[in-house]
Amino acid sequence: MNTNNRTSSKPIKLHPCRTQYIINEMLLLLICPAIFLLSGFDANPIRKPTLIVALLLFLYLVYKYIYIRKILYIITDEQLIVKHGVLVAICDYIEFYRVIDYDEKSGFVQQLFGLKTVTIYSGDHSTPKLDMKGISVNTDIVPYIRERVEINKKAKGVYEITNR
Repeated sequence: MNTNNRTSSKPIKLHPCRTQYIINEMLLLLICPAIFLLSGFDANPIRKPTLIVALLLFLYLVYKYIYIRKILYIITDEQLIVKHGVLVAICDYIEFYRVIDYDEKSGFVQQLFGLKTVTIYSGDHSTPKLDMKGISVNTDIVPYIRERVEINKKAKGVYEITNR
């Protein structure tokens, strides 16, 4: 039972959009097939090393795709939880009462794909800055985060003192 008059809501779960992978790895996605083609030419004197480089780049791209697909942002009433990792599962927690600021930005390529990056700045020692990349511009998550931050700061008695 919630005794401090706060309403409990269902956690919001977000994954980065798949197109964020394309934005992050665009250059390698263009280079890798070119290297594969180059390794197929009989006249190429370094054919085998070229093929090895192409295979390593391909494996790297597969790893990065799996990595971005496994990122999960969970927004609860009191925390922002970030789960990520392929070989090692990592779970970071940011308490909302520690959040200092937040913003949204969308670079040119992200704008083309309808994506944005939501940045959370906090007093958390292990995660002072968190970039939530690949969020759809249609997902208006900052007002929800702002509301959670204000509720948690008030509940914990945390007040910001500014010097202007």
